[in-house]
Amino acid sequence: MASCIHRAPIIERALWVTAILSVGLSVAMPAAHAAELRVPVSFALRGPVAEVAAAFEKESGHTVKMTVAAPGEIVAARKPASMPTSSY
Repeated sequence: MASCIHRAPIIERALWVTAILSVGLSVAMPAAHAAELRVPVSFALRGPVAEVAAAFEKESGHTVKMTVAAPGEIVAARKPASMPTSSY
């Protein structure tokens, strides 16, 4: 029972991220001229994002390629090479 209490904020956060991604993809659709969108997705959100991506693909005709990785890997891949790393 206690595990359900701790999971509720995670599920709520996942739903918010999914909603934001859905709006972001909808807004970006007219600006995107490519037939494929590449979206980095954390392991925890791959299910909800896959559902949103499928709906987006069906409605727009564009394809969404998800790259599933750990959050740290996603951040590291997006960080410019010239950005200093933490020395903690």
